[in-house]
Amino acid sequence: MRRTVSYALTRLGPEVAEARRLGELLLSRWEVENRSFWVRDVLFREDACQVRGVGARVLAVLRAFLVSLFHRRGIREKKAALEAFSFNPLSALRFLGLYAV
Repeated sequence: MRRTVSYALTRLGPEVAEARRLGELLLSRWEVENRSFWVRDVLFREDACQVRGVGARVLAVLRAFLVSLFHRRGIREKKAALEAFSFNPLSALRFLGLYAV
């Protein structure tokens, strides 16, 4: 049998912060992180990007913003949306609210 010990800081009081609840919170946090990073790495090829310095940080913010926007608008098929935007840039601008026609 394998046993793992994890440490974390929380504002939850001892009456709420039982081990099972803390484990659920920790796992759910990583689920969100992993989903976001998978999209950014696989769809945007973030790890392969050769831009460095301030430009890299700006691109990372733009990618994170787009992933967040997809999520907020309920777009599940992110790859299909990106492909559609690449074939029709005006639809991408409309999606961002930058072009109205």
